[in-house]
Amino acid sequence: AIAGDLVSGIYYTVVEFDHTWNEKVFKPRFGYDADGFAARIYDGVSIYFAAVEKAGTTDPEKIRDTLRHFTGFHGVVGTWGYNGTGDPAMLPTVRRVP
Repeated sequence: AIAGDLVSGIYYTVVEFDHTWNEKVFKPRFGYDADGFAARIYDGVSIYFAAVEKAGTTDPEKIRDTLRHFTGFHGVVGTWGYNGTGDPAMLPTVRRVP
């Protein structure tokens, strides 16, 4: 609204996340609505702990190797994981300002 017509037609990305998680977990604890960054951080910490459990150790190298091949993680941003290189297989949603 501030930029008016200057932003018309511009593309931007967002990370969609489970808004039920926002209402039941995030907002009651922090007092404001979550955004895509909060959701990704929450999932990042959660997948780390899942990898520790799956690796059965706290050895950083074994956890790293487990994370690199961790797929099918069900988090607040959806189902995602890593593709073997350490890059997350998580795509943002592209939107366009009308």
